[in-house]
Amino acid sequence: MISKIGDLISQKSIFRLISAALFVATALLLFWKIPYGWGGYDEAFYISLPYRFIISGDAYVADEWNLAQFSSFILILPVKLFSIFRPNMEGVILFFRVLYSVVHILVSFIILMLLRKEGVAGVFATLIYMLFIPFNIINFSYDAVGLSCITLCVLLIFSHNRPGRLITVTVGILFALAVLCNPYLVVLFAVYTVSALVLFVKKKQDGILCMGNYLSVLSGIAVPAVLMIAFVLTRTDISLVIQNLPCMFNDPTHGNTDILIKITETLAELKRIYFPYLIVWILLTIIQLADKNRSRRSVAYIFIAVLVFALGIEAFVFNVRVNCFMLPFAFFGLNIYIQSGINNRRVLALWFSGLIYGIFMWAVSDQKMYIISMAVVLSDMASVLFIRDLYRNNKNNFVRVFVILAVVAQLGMQVVGFSRATHWESVRVEDLNAMYDRGPLKGLRTTKDKVDEYNLRIEDISGCREEKDGRIAFMTLSTWEYLYAGRPYGSFSSWLGYTDDFTTDKFIEWCRMHPDKTPEEIYFPKNGAENWNRENIEKISDYFDYDMEESKMGITLISADTGEKR
Repeated sequence: MISKIGDLISQKSIFRLISAALFVATALLLFWKIPYGWGGYDEAFYISLPYRFIISGDAYVADEWNLAQFSSFILILPVKLFSIFRPNMEGVILFFRVLYSVVHILVSFIILMLLRKEGVAGVFATLIYMLFIPFNIINFSYDAVGLSCITLCVLLIFSHNRPGRLITVTVGILFALAVLCNPYLVVLFAVYTVSALVLFVKKKQDGILCMGNYLSVLSGIAVPAVLMIAFVLTRTDISLVIQNLPCMFNDPTHGNTDILIKITETLAELKRIYFPYLIVWILLTIIQLADKNRSRRSVAYIFIAVLVFALGIEAFVFNVRVNCFMLPFAFFGLNIYIQSGINNRRVLALWFSGLIYGIFMWAVSDQKMYIISMAVVLSDMASVLFIRDLYRNNKNNFVRVFVILAVVAQLGMQVVGFSRATHWESVRVEDLNAMYDRGPLKGLRTTKDKVDEYNLRIEDISGCREEKDGRIAFMTLSTWEYLYAGRPYGSFSSWLGYTDDFTTDKFIEWCRMHPDKTPEEIYFPKNGAENWNRENIEKISDYFDYDMEESKMGITLISADTGEKR
């Protein structure tokens, strides 16, 4: 008896050591990857949003028109602290990559603790989350922050049958932060409210839906909501917020496209890239559901499901972005659930929560299937638990080997994808052999061409730092320029989205509505994808009576009287 207890303790110790080793190894991989990759577009934008409210004294909605602005509220304090200790913002992107990595590892550890009762499956589910960062952008994007908040929110509910007040308040805070990253999630809270009220009227108590827990969740939501509203109203008044609110939704990069057009474009994308895989997967799933004796053919169905999963890897991984690494495994998990014969409703709810979140992300983004694929991480984690259920219930060694190989393949694919790819470079990580040595991107590694282009741009705009009082607008996709200049913003957002007629008219409209914040200088680049149509530059120049100065890299419009119209 004593020897058996000793063996059990020994097994638990070995399991914990292996789990700790895998977790630490993954954390080291994250830290190794930190310097690699260009950070001047999206990443700089995530920092430039809160920096605007710090350096310009501007207000949410009333001055900023990008729908993603609310997510920046989470970063205002750390960006403010960084700007105090390093006013020139040198190395800011690298610093926030490190900070994000620390937070990501901490969140992963919390997930590991929440899933500890799931045993080995909980460890693998945690690693799937830990090894995935949306678009391989190691920073506080609204995608990454929202995904972390929703994942923690759902898993807190999943791991507590009767959540206490601390849990439900925490769930409320996390959900509110997720709403800041995706305002459309308010619809989910409305559904939750109606469900809680219906049960209350029927005098039923059901976990997170009981009225006591609902009120606790609501109190948690109120914490960031009150802080956010207070911050906004200290900068502006409600009438200006209402006046500018419609302009915030007039943004082609964040979900204002007609819903029918968006559905059509998504279906076209499915047909173009994923069509063979999805057709085969749908047929397999239908056949599985229709076969009442499928349990007798487990080996055949699991073998075919693994082959379809492999087809999905080929379709998604080798043709599209890293986000799509996550979709085939989520679909594979549903085949495993059907085949297992175990009606694990809690895990099934976890699987569907990932799909539902994907739909909400699709609604707010212009990334279509890429963003849905990102959001199904919860479904991937549930898939691991489905595999655990099948493994326990099916004694066939072939079946067990097949499903274990699928989990190993998924994790291996994520390791390779994360370690070898970056978002903005088409080359492998090992080919990023040049380093930025100044400015906001200092310390990052990329290609020599990008470093040379960056240095030329810094030389071209270096004069903008001499005058700190006047507002400036950089009509570029390189949002790092606002961090470099350290001057108040004179535009509807640091992120333009596109350099076209729509952006030109939108910029003029913003200046018309904010005459006291019209920029003294407007910089237009002349290179590559950021190149502006000369007619649009002249349209802005003529409208505000700016003088035009041309350099090797760009064109600068300068106003002698702070952009006063003719």
